[in-house]
Amino acid sequence: MIYSTIKRIDQELNRYPEAIQKGLLFLKDTDFSKLEDGRYDIQGKELFVILGKMETKRLEEAKPEVHNQYLDIQCLLEGKESIGFAQRNLDQPVLEDFLKEKDLVLYKNELKSESILSLSEGEYAVFFPEDVHRPLVHRGSVSTVRKAIVKIHMALL
Repeated sequence: MIYSTIKRIDQELNRYPEAIQKGLLFLKDTDFSKLEDGRYDIQGKELFVILGKMETKRLEEAKPEVHNQYLDIQCLLEGKESIGFAQRNLDQPVLEDFLKEKDLVLYKNELKSESILSLSEGEYAVFFPEDVHRPLVHRGSVSTVRKAIVKIHMALL
């Protein structure tokens, strides 16, 4: 997992592979106030962003998830959000397996060694396939946030 802020992208960009650089530059250079919610292709199905407003929820209601084919750059554009995260554990009980259809596995809530990351506007986290993440956890009370989620196919790395 990587955690940082859009304000530091220029100083940190050269640390990352080209595909992650493309995703981060899209976050830095895009005026999201002029874009409607939806999907925007950066490089076809291999690199795209999902933009939308979402509701936060209590930790117990948010489902831990992983992806095998894509990494996520989850960037908070508006509001406040917490994201739980932990190392992927093969013994973790699966709630629903959508790997073939959606590249998504949802786990039951009992995560081992889960940590909580609090995001504010302009901050982002990169989650790799080995990182279980539980997005959209509220910070104090349920609220609406706006996020950009960059999806990068692992074949690009």
